[in-house]
Amino acid sequence: MGEFRIIENDRFIYYGEVRKDDHSKILGKGIKVIKANGELFEGWHKNENNVTGKGRWIGGRAKKIYVGDLVDNKSEGLGELRMASGDRYKGSFVNDRYEGFGTYYRVDGRYREGIYVQSKIQGEGKICFPDGSF
Repeated sequence: MGEFRIIENDRFIYYGEVRKDDHSKILGKGIKVIKANGELFEGWHKNENNVTGKGRWIGGRAKKIYVGDLVDNKSEGLGELRMASGDRYKGSFVNDRYEGFGTYYRVDGRYREGIYVQSKIQGEGKICFPDGSF
């Protein structure tokens, strides 16, 4: 690792670190853009198909931005997801879903915090309105 290269094929363009023993193999910090849908992955690439660790994902057609922990190209751990609508979620993720404690912020100023299971709020939560009332 340590040497930066540009790798391009019919599926993606990558700029970043490569294996020392084989400069055609991705390994290390870099940026990869998927040609088919415009998705961008930035972070630690274990290989050409896998980003793990602190990173960033920008969804091409989905128009979403995720910054946080990634495991095998999925949001896993703590992070923040911003949607095209302006809404955002900040908290825990498991397998690309809101899971555990988090806060969902709406573009209109309302937010809801609590425990999420499979991206749905569970039980008691707190809703706050733009004027500060609950």
